[in-house]
Amino acid sequence: MNHILIESPTFMWLLMKEKLMDEIFITHTTTFIGGTLSPVYGLPFTYESHPQSQIVQLNRHGNSFIFTRQKLSYNGG
Repeated sequence: MNHILIESPTFMWLLMKEKLMDEIFITHTTTFIGGTLSPVYGLPFTYESHPQSQIVQLNRHGNSFIFTRQKLSYNGG
């Protein structure tokens, strides 16, 4: 195989352990979940009303570390 999509951290770790993967593509999205999935919290956000984030700053530190600063908006999706 030339290309595969992996969403399982365990499977990705196994491929890396066996040196079967030579490149990764990481997508960073801000999806806020929780609610009934999180202990002691109420209902989750809906697709119509949920916090949005906007990337304010994208930074790089060295070859393998990136970080962002994001502003949250609670006006809905």
